[in-house]
Amino acid sequence: MISVTLKNRVAPELLPAFARFSFAATLLVFFWRSALTKVGDGFSGLWTPSLNAYAQVLPKKFEAAGYDVSAMGVMDQLIVVAGTWGEFVLPVLIVLGLFTRLASLGMLGFLAVMTLVDITGHGVVPGVWFDGDPKGIVADLRLYWVLALLVLLCHGGGSLSLDRFVKKRLPWAV
Repeated sequence: MISVTLKNRVAPELLPAFARFSFAATLLVFFWRSALTKVGDGFSGLWTPSLNAYAQVLPKKFEAAGYDVSAMGVMDQLIVVAGTWGEFVLPVLIVLGLFTRLASLGMLGFLAVMTLVDITGHGVVPGVWFDGDPKGIVADLRLYWVLALLVLLCHGGGSLSLDRFVKKRLPWAV
């Protein structure tokens, strides 16, 4: 009887909360610091990213442009701005448990693009699974990131989330 209660009632409630906690404990500050390196000067820096942003997000294209932002297109600027905002907004939404499934889906896409850029643009060695080397940062570590995000995508934010609060107050909104 206890195992049935644990499996059917407690685990579905604790799993999303633990996934959000582990995301906050390990990734929130990582993404926040990374986003801060991409913001330009002042308030307008949210729309005019730093040189570092272009070097991080579009490394090959920025190098080909001679590290000249004016040689980059409008679409390039939109990509860099969207990536920067994504690094700020999506992790916060996940930690708060607000629009958790949508934010988790966005973070999964963000991680896919980030991993592709790291490997193809920055020359990061991807590593492999099942090699017994926990330092295979891209392959091993990001698999854990994906696991936490998949839990949230499948289960939502759980009972200790703003999603649950919003659903109770505005059932039509969620």
